[in-house]
Amino acid sequence: MRTQKSRWIGIIISLIFIFYSTILNAQNAPSIESNLIGFKQLMNNDYKNAATEISKMEVFKYRKILREARLSKEEYHFNGVTFSKVSFLKHLKRAARKSKTLEEFKDYFLGNDLHYITDLDQNIVSGLYLIMRKSTFNSYLELLSTTYISFYTIENSI
Repeated sequence: MRTQKSRWIGIIISLIFIFYSTILNAQNAPSIESNLIGFKQLMNNDYKNAATEISKMEVFKYRKILREARLSKEEYHFNGVTFSKVSFLKHLKRAARKSKTLEEFKDYFLGNDLHYITDLDQNIVSGLYLIMRKSTFNSYLELLSTTYISFYTIENSI
């Protein structure tokens, strides 16, 4: 009789503890609306995170990253427009290939109604331009010509 009575007391105490802990945790839980706002901000920041990662890379391999993007099928959202990571990377590459300066790089995006570039920090945009520009054929030719000119001037001065 004594053990059954102590068992019931233990069960009642456990139920009261669970009830109060649930009430206390429910008051601290964020509302659903704030979770949705946070999710929308996370969705908008996805391309910002990708752009930041790319701009900070020391060694950028466009084809490898493009292949990974095709496999992942990631999509980004900006002002109600959805675009894939693949198209984001292709536009970055195309803009770097068609431009000789940072301003031309930005103008490419604005001319094609891709205004998400304006939402990025200027340091990130310049980092993207430099990284993407390094991997273009025109940049390779410029590097080759400057190397040849410097080699030619050194050889003539000897």
